[in-house]
Amino acid sequence: MIPPALRLAPFLTRGETERLHRAALRVLADTGVRVEHRAFRERLDAAGGRADHAAELVRFPPDAVERAIAAAPKRPPAGGAAVGAHAGVYA
Repeated sequence: MIPPALRLAPFLTRGETERLHRAALRVLADTGVRVEHRAFRERLDAAGGRADHAAELVRFPPDAVERAIAAAPKRPPAGGAAVGAHAGVYA
C-alpha cells in the first residue's frame, strides 16, 4: 500500500499509482541499481539490499523497500527541505 504522500500526481488514479509502485518494486528487486562505490554497496547490503560486488549491483527485496518507505520522515523538517545533493526523501 502506498502512503498518501507518495501518490505522485493528481492525474494518476489510485490504481495507476499502485501499478507504478509494484513495477518499481519489481525493477528494484530484479534489475537493481548500479552502485560503483564498494563501501556504499556494503552499507546498502547491511540495510537489507542484496549486493553483487562483482557486477557492482544492489538489488532490493520489496519488503526492504517497503520498510524504508515506512521509516522515511512523513514531511520535510521545519524551515524547508534542502535542495540538490542534500535533499531528503519523505513518505
